[in-house]
Amino acid sequence: ADVAYHQDFVRRFATNNSHNIYVYPQGLAEHTNGDTRIKTALANLGMIGARRTNLHTAIQVHKSYALTDLMYLPIVGHTWDVTNEANNIARLTGMMQANADKGQPSIIVNHKIAASPSNGQEITAANFEAICQKAANLIASGAAINMTLNTMVRGIRALV
Repeated sequence: ADVAYHQDFVRRFATNNSHNIYVYPQGLAEHTNGDTRIKTALANLGMIGARRTNLHTAIQVHKSYALTDLMYLPIVGHTWDVTNEANNIARLTGMMQANADKGQPSIIVNHKIAASPSNGQEITAANFEAICQKAANLIASGAAINMTLNTMVRGIRALV
């Protein structure tokens, strides 16, 4: 019922069928390992893709990539680390570059800009700008395309 309510809410404002794309609350797609109840409920509502928080380097876009895996799209995520933030940013932008080099998409997620980050969901403005600049450079060079999650899912579906 919760998913249907939010799907109807998005449907009222979206003009590009974004109501068929889901973002798992807290990125959790299963109650337990292998539990497909949530995925099944989403499919029953006509959802065609969903984003989770599984940190992964790439979405394997090829013909053997099952359409059902589009319900478990991973992210290239930032998790703040006071002891090693410079390496964390380098890792994230490196994954973006590696994905672009392979023709793979990167779903980037950031939560909150803070002057002094104190948890994994916060990032400084300078580091956020560095990530955005990397994305802008990849787009400007033609190595990457800026698109909505909805557009990406529909594009992947067209490949399989």
